[in-house]
Amino acid sequence: MYFSEHSGGTWVEASELEFQNGNKAVAYASLHGHAFYPKPGLVLQGSGGIGIRNDTEKSKMVMDTGVSYSLVAAEYLGSAINEPAWLNYCREWGPKLSYDITDEIKKVEKALPGPVRSAFEKFVKGLPNEVLGEEGPTGPKMKNNWSGDER
Repeated sequence: MYFSEHSGGTWVEASELEFQNGNKAVAYASLHGHAFYPKPGLVLQGSGGIGIRNDTEKSKMVMDTGVSYSLVAAEYLGSAINEPAWLNYCREWGPKLSYDITDEIKKVEKALPGPVRSAFEKFVKGLPNEVLGEEGPTGPKMKNNWSGDER
């Protein structure tokens, strides 16, 4: 089963999945986000223990995808599936977010001595882009994992 996570994702073998009510695979959605994970807990989007939190846990809020779903694309079926227009939207979705901290970061960099400045610059480069702001994600067809390049 493939678990999508922002611009990538993870394949998980059936033997490593959690099941509920017999054969229903469980996926945990991140709190305030849209990433899915095979296990509950904290996942940091970033490196070195620093990044955006993706918290997941078991709850009473569930979605049984077997009850209602829409197949929006299946290239192998040819024209049998009518793709909705939104699926081919190539620009960023959602609002532009700016936290106006880039100028402050530059001021801090200028004030630091050489070796500390280098370490600070490395730290800032290791932060997920979303920490400094973003213009919204691109649509599903624009992701590497859409056309068979699942990472």
